[in-house]
Amino acid sequence: MKKKYDYKTILIFVLVAITTIMVIGFAAFNTMLQINGTASTNANWCIGFDNTKTNTYQIIKGKATGTSPSATMTYSGTACYANYVPTVDLAANFYQPGDSVTYTLTIANKGSVHAAIDSITVDGNTVSSAQTITKGNIIWKVYMPADMTLSANTGTTTMVVSAEFQNTTDLTKYTASETQTITVGLNVVQSSAS
Repeated sequence: MKKKYDYKTILIFVLVAITTIMVIGFAAFNTMLQINGTASTNANWCIGFDNTKTNTYQIIKGKATGTSPSATMTYSGTACYANYVPTVDLAANFYQPGDSVTYTLTIANKGSVHAAIDSITVDGNTVSSAQTITKGNIIWKVYMPADMTLSANTGTTTMVVSAEFQNTTDLTKYTASETQTITVGLNVVQSSAS
């Protein structure tokens, strides 16, 4: 009979010990993990217009005998990499109906992160599709970039903006040249794939 009592006592002590170990283990794993420290990355972000492309436009004169139109591209904003800036001002100086200019803007990703062009801004307004804007007698057409994703370090694409002097302008009342300007910018997000 004494052996039975010792066996039950030992079994109870073993069960209590196992339960105690389980409670302590649960409490140890149930505490909040707190990590103190700092982290850093060597990634950089740089998507912009290539400001070395200052003469990338084609001008067409509306009348062979008329005064030749002119155009300019002025880049602005802080360069994130040599020659890559966030905005460009496009100006068209026209004299008669049919005068036009087509600008080809080069956009490049010089950062170490894949990127996607989410939208563009035209005169401060965000747009995500082609736009037609009339300013005075000049009609601007802004097209979205040819490729919306840009690989890290090497991704490039182009976008086209055109301007044309309206053919409906009454030249009997119009005697001077007309200059109109628009500003184009980029809204870019990180992309998981190129």
